[in-house]
Amino acid sequence: GEGVLTLLVDNVPPITVDPSTRAVASPARVTVSYGGASFAAVRMVAFSDEARSAIEVSFGGITIAEPASVQATVRVQPDTATSKSYAANFAVAFYDSSRTLSCVPSPCRASS
Repeated sequence: GEGVLTLLVDNVPPITVDPSTRAVASPARVTVSYGGASFAAVRMVAFSDEARSAIEVSFGGITIAEPASVQATVRVQPDTATSKSYAANFAVAFYDSSRTLSCVPSPCRASS
């Protein structure tokens, strides 16, 4: 499955975007990492100004056995020509919403 999350990030410089797709554009870079080594896909920047940015990310292809919470980091680099970047840590809870319970034989009957 795929989970989509919109991150509201305060106090970062405006992020350069492609005006037609809202994708992050050069010279900017935005990354979101979680669980130590995995990366989420940055889908688009809904808006970005001097005060706040809204960044839409996708956590696709995650397979989990049980609900879990992991630490994640969003990193905004306004200009890749410099090493200056802004980072914020946050927690993300993953769960599998596609799990179902079936009765065999059907239909289900409650005990009396």
